Amino acid sequence: MYNNRLYAFKRKLINHLDDIHTLVGDGMYEYAREICETAKKMAPRDSGELEESFSLDFKMTGNTAEFVVSTDPIDENGKHYGKEASGNISPAGEWNLGDKSVEKQKSVDVIVGGEFIERAVLETKFDLTKYVKDNLK
Repeated sequence: MYNNRLYAFKRKLINHLDDIHTLVGDGMYEYAREICETAKKMAPRDSGELEESFSLDFKMTGNTAEFVVSTDPIDENGKHYGKEASGNISPAGEWNLGDKSVEKQKSVDVIVGGEFIERAVLETKFDLTKYVKDNLK
């Protein structure tokens, strides 16, 4: 009887470990998604193409989660301008926000301007332990 209960407990623990591993991956994806959404809110606005061009690539391999948040808008002349906007617009650079970015600033709870991806990484808070605890059944 004792061995049966011990075996059942071991099996339940192993099942929870599988669930926890899955939830850690899900939580890391959620964290990456929040970074991407925050970066979109922080990005300056002109035509809206910069905000629309954000993408999130996520890969979970074994115990390793990798993700890339990127944006690569192209203007009407075929010029890739995401890096230029990120590096030169205030607060990262010396360019001021345009009228549409100033208007956008009034409707978001973050600072609109340059270094939007870098700032999003630094400002996005995510409690992975809480996520796993809240979602473990």
